[in-house]
Amino acid sequence: MPANLKFFILSDRPAFQGWRYFWAKNVRGFDPSVHCARCLIGSYEKKIGTRALVNTEVDLINHNVGDLLYVCGVAQPYKWANNFHMACRVTGSMQDVAADLMAGGDTFIMRGAVKVPFDAGTAERQFAGRGRDYLTCRNFQFGAELAAGRFACS
Repeated sequence: MPANLKFFILSDRPAFQGWRYFWAKNVRGFDPSVHCARCLIGSYEKKIGTRALVNTEVDLINHNVGDLLYVCGVAQPYKWANNFHMACRVTGSMQDVAADLMAGGDTFIMRGAVKVPFDAGTAERQFAGRGRDYLTCRNFQFGAELAAGRFACS
């Protein structure tokens, strides 16, 4: 069923900044042979990126109730702890809000979705031999939980 979905970046600054990469994917699957953005199979949400507007609510189209969206930002200058990661499930209800504070003080807000928590545990158990690059990659951690059946794609 088509969903009502919007995002908003709350900022004290006039433009979105501090990110080398910033993207979102409508996740449909997981490829454990790679990490970072390529391990999450799905289409990119073109309106969410380094040129996103701040303090402006943006409609996202072509999403359905139950879709999984993964939002990732790689901080510039690079510092692993400052990278942004948020997974959410589309509900279509404007009363549902997924939000997280980003490095630099901005807040990323998705209306019509709820946050989906995840951690490194499944990746560490299922893919222990992959090494640090894989096991510290939060995209890979999310994908490992998806592959383990923790949350289904719609």
